[in-house]
Amino acid sequence: YKVDAKRNELEAQRLAALGRLAEEGEQAVFVLGVDALLQFAADFAAFRQSIITLEDGGSYHVETLLEQLTNLGYVHEDMVEARGQFSVRGGIVDVYPPAAENPYRIEFFGEDIDSIREFDPIMQTSVQRLDTIKIEAAREQTAGTKGHPCVADYIADEAIVFFDEPERIRERAEGYLWDINETVAALLEKGVIEEAKPATSVDTEIQNIILEEAAPFFKGQKTVDEVAGIIQNRVQTYVNENS
Repeated sequence: YKVDAKRNELEAQRLAALGRLAEEGEQAVFVLGVDALLQFAADFAAFRQSIITLEDGGSYHVETLLEQLTNLGYVHEDMVEARGQFSVRGGIVDVYPPAAENPYRIEFFGEDIDSIREFDPIMQTSVQRLDTIKIEAAREQTAGTKGHPCVADYIADEAIVFFDEPERIRERAEGYLWDINETVAALLEKGVIEEAKPATSVDTEIQNIILEEAAPFFKGQKTVDEVAGIIQNRVQTYVNENS
């Protein structure tokens, strides 16, 4: 449980950082290791396009919002207590984006947004009223993209980038990419994944599972064998449920 909680926390921090990088005109300072820079990330254009913007006094179809939250990886709960969750009670939608300090409470009157408030997730009491909020993805969706989209794609052309010990960075980057190739080769050898072929909706979902479960290996949290076992079980469960 502690491992999963820590993993979810790290993912939320990463998504919060991607959200700031994707925000046009946003100014921030980021310190990254080359592993984090090269790690697979959601496609930049798709990630930016998926961000939901809500304004107090504006209009938004509630059912559309709920569908979008589900597609962005948010989990429906009775009460919002952690990042990546949302809840619905009548015309009230609570949601806790990864980048938010506290969750948001959106009150609807029909399709009109009556108010948007930041609230304390423990006491469930209002903190302040907000004019505008942005809701970014709660999970990275990396399947269906071409090439190797990574955090580097999010860096603006006009950004100032400093490299500390460039030669060591280059060596680590080469080692990181070698690790990826070795992991793919190991998964191919074990029969967990197959050689590339025209993608189907089932292939895309399986790719999602592989990318999600392989992440702990790239972060040094699990071995190839551990990752392969988890992927195998999840893929088999998915195939059984959809056959």
